[in-house]
Amino acid sequence: MRANPHLLPGTKPALLDKVQDGLRKPGHRPPRGTQVTDALPQDWWHVYDTVDRAEDEIDARTGTDDLFHALATTERLVGALPGSAEAHYLRGYVLHLCQVKGQARRGEALSEIRQALRLDPGHQWARFHEIVLCYDAGQYGAVLDAFTRLDRAYFDGAGKDWRYVKAVEYRLCCLFRLGLLGEFSAGLPPLIDEYVRTEDDPDLGPERPAVLLTLYQEVLAQGEAPMRDLLRQELSRLVPGHWVSMEELR
Repeated sequence: MRANPHLLPGTKPALLDKVQDGLRKPGHRPPRGTQVTDALPQDWWHVYDTVDRAEDEIDARTGTDDLFHALATTERLVGALPGSAEAHYLRGYVLHLCQVKGQARRGEALSEIRQALRLDPGHQWARFHEIVLCYDAGQYGAVLDAFTRLDRAYFDGAGKDWRYVKAVEYRLCCLFRLGLLGEFSAGLPPLIDEYVRTEDDPDLGPERPAVLLTLYQEVLAQGEAPMRDLLRQELSRLVPGHWVSMEELR
């Protein structure tokens, strides 16, 4: 069994993904069965590369030149295409990258993502990042609502079913934080099953359950024995697949 690359130092932050996956750009076509929502006009395809370089810069933990360039480029993009859901999504995504870099742009990012969804409620990547941003903002009810509009078949068709699994993780943690412990307890084993199912092929699997691990550490600190024991029992199933380590569960 191979070690999971998402557990190793220097790998991609848990919330990031290549924005051009499944999107139309020069020399690329969407995966078979993937619906491209509101793709940009061809003369704006270069924006995908610009955003991709900004993401790579954050992955490498280097400077911010590419990020600043992506901010300027996507600002021009939404100015030129104010009615494009894809344009507002890319702008929101770059603002989200600022948040990952430690700059407080979450409110602006969420505003752009929601504008994308007003223009195209079926934009699944915007819906996913709405879930991420709302969770970070403590808007747990909004996460549950957004999750009901997420289409697993879309992500399955794009070969990104593990991104849907991450959304399930966010949903479960919201259930816990809203005190819906019965629903949380019932949903936790199936989520862990999704990880176990892919542990022999980590390239196809989700990233580390970082949101769930953070929740576990909070429960551990509070000494809530029943929930602590349930979380430890289920998370320990991920140790053989290298999703977590036993040290994290002590």
